[in-house]
Amino acid sequence: MAEVKERLAELSRALKAKDYEPVEAALAESVEMLRSGDLTLAESVAVYELGLKLAARCEELLRDAELRVSLIDSEFGSMESEDEDDAF
Repeated sequence: MAEVKERLAELSRALKAKDYEPVEAALAESVEMLRSGDLTLAESVAVYELGLKLAARCEELLRDAELRVSLIDSEFGSMESEDEDDAF
């Protein structure tokens, strides 16, 4: 149990990551831990709970990235429009 708690503590640090990849990797590892079947019921519940938090963080980071891309696209689109206006 102590080993699982240590691993959970390590994986939970990914919740503070500003990049998507470490959070996704921690989520994938939590899924593998659950699939292994080597956990007690209490450990499984703790890993499942962390997995839900990691999934929510992944979604948050993806939404932020989508927003940034939309803002970049709209800014670039407005720049293109200005360039087209200047051409005439």
